[in-house]
Amino acid sequence: MNSRSQLLIIVIFLITILVISCKSNQIDLFRFDPREYNETGVALSEIADEITYVKLDNSILLNRVFNIIINDDAIYLNSKDIGIIKYNREGKLIRKIGNIGNGPNEYLSYQIFCVDDNTGNIFVNDRVCKVFSNTGKFIRDIKFKKYGDYVVDLNYFNSNLFLKFGIQYENTEFEWLVCDTFGDLIKLQKRHFPPFKTNYGTNMVTSYKFENTLAYFNMWTDTVFSILPDFSEKATFIISPGDHRYPKSNLSVEQFTSGNYLSLIRILETSNYFIIQYFFHEPYIALIRKNNQEVSLIEVKINKAGEYTNMGFENDLDGGLKFYPINYFIQNKREYLIGLINALDIKMYVETDEFKNLIPKDPVLKEKFESLAIKLKETDNPVLVLVRLKE
Repeated sequence: MNSRSQLLIIVIFLITILVISCKSNQIDLFRFDPREYNETGVALSEIADEITYVKLDNSILLNRVFNIIINDDAIYLNSKDIGIIKYNREGKLIRKIGNIGNGPNEYLSYQIFCVDDNTGNIFVNDRVCKVFSNTGKFIRDIKFKKYGDYVVDLNYFNSNLFLKFGIQYENTEFEWLVCDTFGDLIKLQKRHFPPFKTNYGTNMVTSYKFENTLAYFNMWTDTVFSILPDFSEKATFIISPGDHRYPKSNLSVEQFTSGNYLSLIRILETSNYFIIQYFFHEPYIALIRKNNQEVSLIEVKINKAGEYTNMGFENDLDGGLKFYPINYFIQNKREYLIGLINALDIKMYVETDEFKNLIPKDPVLKEKFESLAIKLKETDNPVLVLVRLKE
C-alpha cells in the first residue's frame, strides 16, 4: 500500500470518528418536550437538606416582587410601583435604589436589573442602562441604541455586562452583546437567522448564571445557549420542535390566549438539576435530573382570584407551605434556591388541619415555622425562603 492510500485511509478514519462524535453529542443534548410528561410531584427533601426563613423589614411595604438577587452582603429585589430595594442578609432595609420617574436619575422600567459582584453597583434596564452605586447614588447612563432598539435582558457576567436584544424586530441585527461596566464593547453576536416580524412579544425569560457560564433562552431557535468565559457559545439543551412552539408569524388573539403554545417563565440550573417553570395549557414546574435526564413534573395551582398560592415542591422538611423557586445563588460552596411566601398565607396555613396533622422530616423545624407564623402580622412583608440543596 503506497503512502497516498495510507493517508486517504487515515483521513476517512478521522472523518468517521468526527461524525460519530457529532452524533453522540446530538444524542446527549437534552430535549425538553412538555407533551411527554405527566404530573409526578417532588418532595423538597429529595433535593434539599435545609430550609430557613428571613423576615423582610416592613419599612417599605412591598407589592408584587419580580426578582430577587442575593450575594454575600445583601438581598436585592424589585417590587411593583416601588422599584429596587436593598436589604442586609438579615432582612433589614438598607435603602431604596433610585426612584420611579422620567428624570435623568430615575427609571420607568426596573423589572430587569443586575448587581456587580465586585463593587455592588446596580444596573437597571430602562430606556438606557442606568447605573447606581451600592449606596444608591446615580452614576451614569450606558446607551446601546446603535446596536438594537429593544433590550430584553441584562445580566452581570465575569465582571462584564450581558445584554440580549428582542430579535423579532426587523431592525435588530444582533442577538446579544457583552461590554464592560462602562459600556465599552467586548463581543457582539450576530443573530442566528434572518430578520422576521410578529405581532406578539418574546418570552421574557431572563438569563441565568451557573458556575463560570451564563445561559440564555432563544425562543426562536428553541435553544438554551451557554456563553463561555471566552464569550463563545454552545447549546445547553433544546425545546423539542412541534406545533406547541410559537411560530415566526402573526397570531390571532384567540391563538395567543389558547394556552396551546409553550411559554417559558423561568429557567434555573444547579449542579444536579435544571428547573423549568412554564405554561402549557396549565402552569408547571419541571425538575430535570442531569445524571439521567429523568423529569418530574409539578402542576402549579391557581386560586379563584387568579393568584399562584401554596404552589411548588411539597415541603416535607418542616411541614411549611410549598416552595416555588425564584432564583439561585451559591454561598460557602453550597447551592441555594430562593423563594418568597406571603405573611398572611403563612398565618392562615398554620391554622389548618393539614399543617397540624403533618409529620415532617424534622419536627423541631415545624415548631420553628409555627413560631415564625405567631410573630408575623397579616400585613407584614413577604418572608424570604432559602432552601439549601443537597451536595
